This record gives sequence, structure tokens and C-alpha cells, in this order.
Amino acid sequence: MKELSQESVVSRGSEHVETQVGGQTLMMSVSQGKYFSVDQTANRIWVLIEHPVSVRHIVDTLTREYDVNDDECVGQVKAFLSELIENGLAVEH
Repeated sequence: MKELSQESVVSRGSEHVETQVGGQTLMMSVSQGKYFSVDQTANRIWVLIEHPVSVRHIVDTLTREYDVNDDECVGQVKAFLSELIENGLAVEH
């Protein structure tokens, strides 16, 4: 998989199921049979990628809402999105 750029557009994949339990989002990749849970910040990204959105938009949103600098946020968002894509939970357009 190529590395995501800030212009990359990402959204949720169609091969998953999800539920909310105790304030956490639990997801399962249907194609891989793996379960994932996400914390508050990762859940915010999950909400943002309900529809196709650029990495830059996600970073701009998170830097407004959380105490994180742009460079750190870009790296963490790209790493998380890459993991979601790798596990079939998200797709790059």
C-alpha cells in the first residue's frame, strides 16, 4: 500500500460491523474476522470518515478539537488510517 498523503481521501469500508459499548466503538472486520476497539480520539476519526474525507480535513478538525500540534497529528492520523485500510475497515479513494 502506498503511503497516505494529506490530500488522500478516505472513508469507512463496507466489510465491517460495529457497535457502541460503554463509550467505546467496537468494530469487526468481516473479511479478516478481527475485532478492534477505539478510544475517544480514534473514535472521532471513525466518525469523520463515515463519508469520504481528506486526511487534511481530519487533521484540521482534530487540531481544533484537541491539544495536539499539526505535525504530530498528521503522523498519528496517517498511521491510524493506514491500519484501518490494511485491516479492511477503511478505503482510500
